[in-house]
Amino acid sequence: MTGLKRKLTIKDGIALGIGSIMGSGILFLPSLSYQLAGQDVLTAWALTTAFCVPLLLIFSDMVKAVPNEHGIGGFLELGLGKHLAASTPILLLGTVGIGMPSAALIAARYLTRYIGGGSLVAAITALALIAVSVAANLLGVRTGSLFQRIVAFGLFVLGVALFALTLPLALPKLADIHPVWDLKLILTGSVVAFWAFAGFENMTFTAGEFKNPHRDIMVSIATSLLLCGALYIGLTANFVALIPADRVDTIVGLSQLAEVTSQKAAAAFLVTMFAIGAVLINLTSWSWGISRLVFASGGNGALPRYFGVLSKNDVPKRALLGMFALFSTVVLLAAIFPAWFESGLQVVSTNFVFLYLLCLVSYAIYSKNRWKKALGVVLSALLVFTLTTSGWLLLYPIALTGLAALRSWKSERHEAKGEI
Repeated sequence: MTGLKRKLTIKDGIALGIGSIMGSGILFLPSLSYQLAGQDVLTAWALTTAFCVPLLLIFSDMVKAVPNEHGIGGFLELGLGKHLAASTPILLLGTVGIGMPSAALIAARYLTRYIGGGSLVAAITALALIAVSVAANLLGVRTGSLFQRIVAFGLFVLGVALFALTLPLALPKLADIHPVWDLKLILTGSVVAFWAFAGFENMTFTAGEFKNPHRDIMVSIATSLLLCGALYIGLTANFVALIPADRVDTIVGLSQLAEVTSQKAAAAFLVTMFAIGAVLINLTSWSWGISRLVFASGGNGALPRYFGVLSKNDVPKRALLGMFALFSTVVLLAAIFPAWFESGLQVVSTNFVFLYLLCLVSYAIYSKNRWKKALGVVLSALLVFTLTTSGWLLLYPIALTGLAALRSWKSERHEAKGEI
């Protein structure tokens, strides 16, 4: 028994899904993917979206096999063994620990671009966003899920409004977007675009809190994927149509859409509020999901057992506060070393793809159905090929995985010697 209560419904799941899948990525992925893939950017987005369809089927099987807060960590153990599975919390903390603070700083930059202020104001704003998201989770499942639903609804309305505001200007120019079909550009753009849909794995850690995880969690993921994917692709198309390639700002690119509209002041305010809402729900969703992973990993010894404790209101308080400390430290480091910022964003995207590769390999090994096994093999091969475009960035997830697996193996050997 873990102590987590099954209180979440489909409505809660869709809000969590929107926060996990869309969130902060929508602020910079349209511009960053455009810079990396050029005229092939929409092809890269189409490839990434199509790849998510079979992943839905695979994650459905995963949730049925491991319907608790161990999520993909539990599933990796079924196919790859407990040593590689032990890398899940380290790999995700090494990913989210960079991605979420970066997202908070991006939202802060949107705000300072609108109201003015320097790096100090941006850092304070980022820390405030992190504090609010953690506080919302500390108040309990009921309060946290209500907060998620309110912010998710407001966020989606703002995103659709921004798309609608820029669509009339973009429509006449969409026909001028001609892909060059450069495979390297398409794959490079796809790796970055994949961050837009990363959120499946976060949702699996919440399975232990759904009333009916076998049904509700996949309906939640599929619905949020459809809504978020349509908005991502729509905003990217408008961005490519309206912003010249040599004027792209990869970090606050979405704000450039506001500058080309006839109602610049209203659009600038809309984009700023959208940025704050996107990051806030993203931070809240990932703090929720990863804190459950940290709690479960503390319970089984993959992380210090200090974290495997629930507070009186059934939330993993120690795990949440640990994440707050991690996120805050990274915000301060990013403020001190801003040159690392863009590389950090690409590292996060590479980590997500690498984690999905481990899931697919585990699925191919674990599945008894030969067609599903073949699907896992084919998709694994595609991800391996895609990851070759990441270059040296691939060393980071490989190193995290290897070190965590080695630690798990050594720990097992020490325990065995102690028993003898």
